[in-house]
Amino acid sequence: MDLDWEPVSSSTDYASRQFPVSSIRFNDFTHVIFFSIYPNSNGSLNFSQVTLDHLTSLVSRAHAQNTKVLICAGGWNLSGGFSPMAASSSARAAFIENMKNFCLTYHLDGVDLDWEPVSSSTDRTNYTLLIQQMKPVLAAEGLSLSIAVFAQGQEFLPAAISSIDWISVMAYDLGYPHSTYDAAMSAVDHWRAYGFVPSKIVLGVPFYGRDSVPGYFAYTDIVKDYHPAPEQDMIAGISYNGPATIESKTAWLVQNDYGGIMCWELTQDTTDSTSLLNAIAKGFHANSPPDFNGDNAIDAIDLRYVVEHWLMAECSVTNAWCGRADLDLSAQVTLTDVAVFAGHWLD
Repeated sequence: MDLDWEPVSSSTDYASRQFPVSSIRFNDFTHVIFFSIYPNSNGSLNFSQVTLDHLTSLVSRAHAQNTKVLICAGGWNLSGGFSPMAASSSARAAFIENMKNFCLTYHLDGVDLDWEPVSSSTDRTNYTLLIQQMKPVLAAEGLSLSIAVFAQGQEFLPAAISSIDWISVMAYDLGYPHSTYDAAMSAVDHWRAYGFVPSKIVLGVPFYGRDSVPGYFAYTDIVKDYHPAPEQDMIAGISYNGPATIESKTAWLVQNDYGGIMCWELTQDTTDSTSLLNAIAKGFHANSPPDFNGDNAIDAIDLRYVVEHWLMAECSVTNAWCGRADLDLSAQVTLTDVAVFAGHWLD
């Protein structure tokens, strides 16, 4: 989540009213999902939960760094209009047309549908129809269609799979503890068994914790209040994913050729050495072959690319392409990165 950061892509949800657009580290993502508009029963769109000026700014800044922006439709407590809309052929058609036009107006790159929960067999059938009818309309404009799904869900019938570019598996809020490594593996196994190839499965990871009540705790607050060790996933009764677990999940996705990783949501991360985004980057860099020249081989030609195009040119790692050469994650491309490349990837 073909995806832009291969073999693993990173996307995030962005709640527009909580975080200044200028603070987003766009080079860390292939996609940012703007959360969220939602359907009315007649297929019209409700914008009450978003600030559209923020969306305009988000798209401008993201596209300047080659990051795509998707619009989310729905979400928990924002999905009441889906069932009556999807049950009506005319309302479905109106919703699809309105979503397409919204994307074109705001220069978006795709739609992320998040109908939750889908609670009946009738809704599953109608969601399937909605997806199947929406895909060709979006595809004709070069727009993607992704679907947010529950860890062990079956929100639509398998007939919809071919119409979906990828799914984002919300492998969190799974009881207590709420998002373990094993639960995440079980979630992606479920959707693979349902019929999705690994490259269409993006694993969702939490940037927050839950206790047994269950209360809700942003990861940044957990770090500020308790200063946990990187390998911890439980503190003061709060279940969460620390950097070690996030890195392990990322590594597993890379090693097994899955589509990517998604976080809910970026405003809850820290910005120092405890950052979960940094943990994702570590998991990716340590496990993704640095095929810099794109010839599907890791060899001395790639080593020359590191030296000539990054090291000697003093390329800044704030550029996403240069950042791929920062193999030791030091925020600089130096001789150490050349040594890491030669020692880890060359025979």
